[in-house]
Order: sequence, then C-alpha cells, then structure tokens
Amino acid sequence: LVDVKDGKNTTTFALKLATDKVHVNGSLGVGVETPDRTVHIMTSDASLASADANASLVIEENDHTYIELLTPNNKQSGIIFSDGSTAGLINYNHDTNAMTFGTSDGATDVTIASSGSFKVEISADSTTAGVIRNTHATGYGLKINGASDSTRYALTVNDNDDDTVFMQVKGNGNVGIGVIPEATNSLASALQL
Repeated sequence: LVDVKDGKNTTTFALKLATDKVHVNGSLGVGVETPDRTVHIMTSDASLASADANASLVIEENDHTYIELLTPNNKQSGIIFSDGSTAGLINYNHDTNAMTFGTSDGATDVTIASSGSFKVEISADSTTAGVIRNTHATGYGLKINGASDSTRYALTVNDNDDDTVFMQVKGNGNVGIGVIPEATNSLASALQL
C-alpha cells in the first residue's frame, strides 16, 4: 500500500495505491492537470467551455473522439441506465450485428438489424405507436422513399401475424386497401379497394 498525502493534512490522502485498486481523493485527470469533472480524460485540448456540471466522466479530444467497447464477436456490449435496477439500455449484439434500445425495464423497444432494417416494439399498455410532428412551415411529417418499381413496396400495413394485408403502396405509387395493388399504373387502377 502506498499513500500520497496532500501536504496540508496528515490524516487525509490524495492518492492510495494497492495491489487491486487505486483510490483518488478528488478528481482524476488523464492528460490534463486540472480536470473539469470527477474523471477527465484528455487526448488534446478542445479549447471549449468547461464540461456540464452533471457529468462525472469527460472524454476530450480536439478532433473526432469515441468510446470503444471491445468484446469477442460472440458477446454483447452496451450502456446500461440504472436507478437501482436496469431502467434503460443501449445494446449491441456482436453475434447478430444488431443494435437494440430499451426503456422502462431495459426490455427491447427498438431493434436495428445488421441489414439496416428496424423494428419498433409496442407495449400492451401503449395506445400510440409513435407521433411524428412537423413544426416547420415546409417539409414532411413522414417521408418514405421506395424504389420506383411496381413489384416492390414503399409501404405495407399488415395485421399482427403478417397474415392479412390492410394497405400497401407500391413503388410506382399504386395503392391497395384491403387488396394487393396491381402492377399497372393508370387512373383506373392507381387506387384499389
């Protein structure tokens, strides 16, 4: 055990080193002499205002900066938000290359697959899947770009089991409500009920 005193009070320490732990009494700066928060890691000075007062960890670089989580390709890594138990979660599964986001108890709410497609889970007590509100004078509330192809869909709305099609919009603009729209694009068949 090594104790480094602060030079002012012989009963307190600035740093304690043991074989299995390091205890810093105060803030820890790595690459910085005067850390902004409890732990401040600086690769280079970004020359910005001090870090947010609520931050406990600051990572600073005068360039692009990242936090990297290294795990084997059959494991998972992520960030857990906790209030005594898991409340929220951002998780990456290296085995499936999928990223998930969870709220409430950390259960999965949104999944982004390795293909880039995504799925949103709706809980039983939720009455609305989501709200998109456009507060700008111009633009879109929701814009979906589909391939301009009569064999592919820009939008499809199905039942819970994917057995029944409620509505489909083909890439060429044809719309079918209760039926699959035909491939041809004409005034007579652009909307089918």
